[in-house]
Amino acid sequence: MMKLHLPCLFALLLSPPVLAADPMAAGLAPGRDYVELPLARRPQADKPLIRYFFWPGCKHCARFEQELPAWRERQGDAIQFERIPAVFRPAWRLHALGYYAAEQLGQGDVFLASLYKALLDEGHELKSREELVAYAAAQGLDRAAFLEALDLPEVKARVLAAERLQKQYSLPGVPALVINERYMTHGKLAGRVGELYRITEILAELPVTTAPPETASPSAVADLEP
Repeated sequence: MMKLHLPCLFALLLSPPVLAADPMAAGLAPGRDYVELPLARRPQADKPLIRYFFWPGCKHCARFEQELPAWRERQGDAIQFERIPAVFRPAWRLHALGYYAAEQLGQGDVFLASLYKALLDEGHELKSREELVAYAAAQGLDRAAFLEALDLPEVKARVLAAERLQKQYSLPGVPALVINERYMTHGKLAGRVGELYRITEILAELPVTTAPPETASPSAVADLEP
């Protein structure tokens, strides 16, 4: 189970990024700190691509999100970052639709913060469309506009794309980060929020190789959500 160690996390955020051509040189080990995914045919890019998978009902994701603005500000334009809602259950799909609908209205970050609060602090489950719409309206989103956004083809397409990526990466749970479509680390492997950031920074500096992929043991994902 992931545990939050604030002293370690604080030290990480104040330290400069670790650059390494070899994860072993930085103290990382495949299967323990990360898994190597089958080689993706990703076009050459100037920036590392980091995809963060989450669910707003996950307390570990909420802890990760607390440090995310500061971390992204520190990275600046050096990375390409994507926040992607995971879909393991029907209710999660509804939450993903709500998040993307709010993004369509320019309220993604604000509504996501409200979703975390609703699911983790206020006891809401938001398992029905009616509940989700009512909650969005209570948070100040225009009810009619939100309803319309939920049904937009582009919003539904983003949820389907998120599900495809989740299956492509064999995502075991959340929080999880996929780096350059080649490496994945997650809460159970990292053990604490600060380590997720540290491991991600190191893996983002690695070139994509053709080395055989490593796989995580079943015990490595046993305590992830779900």
